[in-house]
Amino acid sequence: MNKKKVVGIWMDHGHAYVVATQDGSATGDFSLIKKIESEHHRSENYKNEKVELSKSKLELKKFFKEIANEISDETDIFIFGPGTAQEELRNFLNDAHSLNPKKIELATADHITINQIIAKVKLHFEG
Repeated sequence: MNKKKVVGIWMDHGHAYVVATQDGSATGDFSLIKKIESEHHRSENYKNEKVELSKSKLELKKFFKEIANEISDETDIFIFGPGTAQEELRNFLNDAHSLNPKKIELATADHITINQIIAKVKLHFEG
């Protein structure tokens, strides 16, 4: 029987904070596991809008892949943040056809402190 492993992610298109317990359980001391930065290279060198859009899509895909690699073993994922980044990550994860079944829940949240992020993840999983 597989043990349930949980993770919370606050994210926007610029960065993501991955929060979990040391053993991935739904109870215990949640803490920041990793901060992942997106590579936004908006440049004045590219005058072509199509080139800029293509580059932006590739950078976003790379950002999502890095997050996915960090949470590959988790079974329950809580993603929250402002805007649409959390929905885009959920769609990316669902399209990735991971071998492990994932339960993904979304919520919106403004820009908040690390302590508030940790508290929100803890409240979500411990109820």
